[in-house]
Amino acid sequence: MDWPVAESCRVILASASASRLGLLRAAGITAMVCPPQVDEEGLLAAELRRNPTASIAALTSHLAEAKLHDARRRHGLADLPGAHVLIAADSLFTCSDQLMGKPADAEQARQRWQVMRGRTGVLMTAHAVAVHGLADVDPTEVHLRAVASEVDIADISDDELAAYLATGEPYTAAGAFTLEGRAAGFITAVRGSVSNVQGLSLPDLRELLDELGISWPTLWAAPTHRASSSGEEP
Repeated sequence: MDWPVAESCRVILASASASRLGLLRAAGITAMVCPPQVDEEGLLAAELRRNPTASIAALTSHLAEAKLHDARRRHGLADLPGAHVLIAADSLFTCSDQLMGKPADAEQARQRWQVMRGRTGVLMTAHAVAVHGLADVDPTEVHLRAVASEVDIADISDDELAAYLATGEPYTAAGAFTLEGRAAGFITAVRGSVSNVQGLSLPDLRELLDELGISWPTLWAAPTHRASSSGEEP
């Protein structure tokens, strides 16, 4: 059969996250990376001053939308010819009523893990999507969806915590851990979208794009291997 490839609709990822890019690639989607340059902590602090009772979903959505706008302006994405979909995201972790973005330093990461270990937290990822060059889709409108996943964290020892902090990995992600990295052995359960904890909820992203008239399979790159019609190896 003919493989559905939408060469005229590019996918642009407004994120420097290797995890988010890896998720798209693993799902068969080739994305061009155009990262934003925003002060996440400054934006978060400003939004909390403006609205101290803002929900985590609202906060992550605010940051994701800000990243999308910055990337679009910074890289001139609105002027690209042809159709393209721009995807930005932001994640925050909450545990024991504490809001946790990326830790600023080793001490903050240590303090957060001392709170988190042996407890359940919520990883919230907001997805911001804009589509250019497709009929019936307003390119100026940003479509948002925030997704929550519960994460159970093992009650790790002080020695395990010290070893993990020494790797440098905790400083790159919300909540000071990455599910696909060395902390994987410290995560005992995830309820909800697993890929959401890694930076993008692929099922929710598929639904969001489908609502905009973009079929998920049309974004897949052509496979490098095709099975024969009988299903056997050629």
